[in-house]
Amino acid sequence: MFLSPPIDRESIYRVITELDWIAISIRHFLIEAKSYQIHKENDVYNALIKKIQLQAELLTAGFKTLKSNREKTAQSAKRVRDTYDTLMDIYVEEVSSLVESKDMEKIFIHKELLSQLKEISKRMRMAANSLEDIIMKMS
Repeated sequence: MFLSPPIDRESIYRVITELDWIAISIRHFLIEAKSYQIHKENDVYNALIKKIQLQAELLTAGFKTLKSNREKTAQSAKRVRDTYDTLMDIYVEEVSSLVESKDMEKIFIHKELLSQLKEISKRMRMAANSLEDIIMKMS
């Protein structure tokens, strides 16, 4: 019978820390959106939020298969990183478009909100990296 090595405390702590930062960043986004009275639908925000939701689903799937299927877990982690890269393309394009508008208030407000969404996605990517680190240590 093959026994996998236990997950070390440092790896668990890193994942918990990343998940905590994700929650904090989501809270910050919601506070800022409410403060700036951003209530209407926005295609760019919706696209970014869908990418973040996908990352969350992939991370969940990765943690569920951690002990049973490490290859599937590694694929989920890779897809989280790939989704971050796609989100960054959307982010850069939208910030560039904002700058072209030359409306400083609009630039400031939306850059702040977009930055929060980027931060959430970045933290998802970091959690995926920690998940992959756990896989390596279990091998």
